[in-house]
Amino acid sequence: MRVAIDAMLLGGTHSGVEVAIEGLCAALPEAGGSKHYLIAHRAAYDASRLEGERVDALRAPGWASSRPGRIVWEHMALPGAARRWGARVLHGPGYVIPARWKGPAVVTIYDVLALTHPQWCKWTNVVHYRRMLWASARAADLVVTPSHTVKAQVTDILNVDAANVRVVPLGIHGAMRPVDAEAVARARQTYGLPRRYILWVGNIEPKKNVGAMVRAFEAAASKIPHALVLAGRPAWRARRDLQMIAQSPFASRIKALGYVPADVLPALYTGADLHVHWSLYEGAGLTPLEAMACGTCSVVSDGGALPELAGQHARVVPLGPPANLAEALVDALGHAGPTARCSDAAQAWAQDHTWAQHAGQMNAVYEEVAGLAT
Repeated sequence: MRVAIDAMLLGGTHSGVEVAIEGLCAALPEAGGSKHYLIAHRAAYDASRLEGERVDALRAPGWASSRPGRIVWEHMALPGAARRWGARVLHGPGYVIPARWKGPAVVTIYDVLALTHPQWCKWTNVVHYRRMLWASARAADLVVTPSHTVKAQVTDILNVDAANVRVVPLGIHGAMRPVDAEAVARARQTYGLPRRYILWVGNIEPKKNVGAMVRAFEAAASKIPHALVLAGRPAWRARRDLQMIAQSPFASRIKALGYVPADVLPALYTGADLHVHWSLYEGAGLTPLEAMACGTCSVVSDGGALPELAGQHARVVPLGPPANLAEALVDALGHAGPTARCSDAAQAWAQDHTWAQHAGQMNAVYEEVAGLAT
């Protein structure tokens, strides 16, 4: 069976949905048996690491690298190219099924924030996804979500029959494991990190609630010796949070690293005493799993699917006044000795979330969709 993957979001630095798409594409061939895959991508993306005996790459023209160009090529040219290649099923792993595709289709929807919380989204995403989420959900034979939390929203808000939604948890990279002291020391030297720090990983944008986390750190700072390290690129509307950090009375103990390459993250996680992810909402949220896979305990909010995906192994601090998070930080870190590593059960739970497992379940979805069309 031939499956076309609309991976047009790949290109440039990857985070969030892009990480999920790349993780799926890299794991599909080994998990797919005799299936053959077409990966459609932007010109800026190096697909050579994905190509192989059963994987073909479809490189979009350079003009499709801009957002408007990508959308036009995705909807107007990709469907025809996929049909000529012989695709039996098309998967839109980034919220969208191209409008001109008429065959069996699967769409992955990670959240419906463009509909429920447009204030947390770029206006361009709000305009685009308010239309395309509805259209893609109707066009898909099956909808995939990364969590039961998002499944409930897809059924309630997009009016998709629950029988047509499959929950397929995302994975984390196999390199997310504890690393040795030498690797941690190199990362500390490269980024000028202190010996003891709390780590946050993600794009700095409104839904990540970075400002509240900074306020919580300020409230806790006099009671703990740690720094707060933020690993992630400033994204949409990051200026306010960055100004807050610069003006903080504890600015010398808050370090914003910007974008950190994926191969460095295991060392940052391993070296941290605690990982914090106090987001307003996550449909999936992989950083707590990454932290626990590296042996570091995680504190998460109750926003969206975070309690579901972190299992019983992360500490959940409900959203509310930053003082609530500050109290949790002090409780976890406010002692003189080294912070305890997370439990073996937590580490095993996180490490069980692999891209191979995700790809295996997605291949089963492709087979189901192809069967529905016969």
